[in-house]
Amino acid sequence: MAKPVVWPASEAECSRAGAVLARAFIRERLVIACYPPPMPDLELLAKRFSASLRYACRVGQVWAIGTSKDDIADGCHGLPRTCGAAAA
Repeated sequence: MAKPVVWPASEAECSRAGAVLARAFIRERLVIACYPPPMPDLELLAKRFSASLRYACRVGQVWAIGTSKDDIADGCHGLPRTCGAAAA
């Protein structure tokens, strides 16, 4: 079994990482509670996760986890504290 590695993801890798996150969270109670019925399908949820990751690539950081760059198993992002804050 290959050891997992973590690397800074490129914007091009965000769609694959978003699809992985959608498959992981499609049945999560918090995700289900966030959407009114009918629950979005896997494809729509993947697009939403991918968009969030692409945005984070531009203003923060995105990390991918997998056994290789061809096999993304997970992804996460970090945004600066000021991201989305209203200008004073």
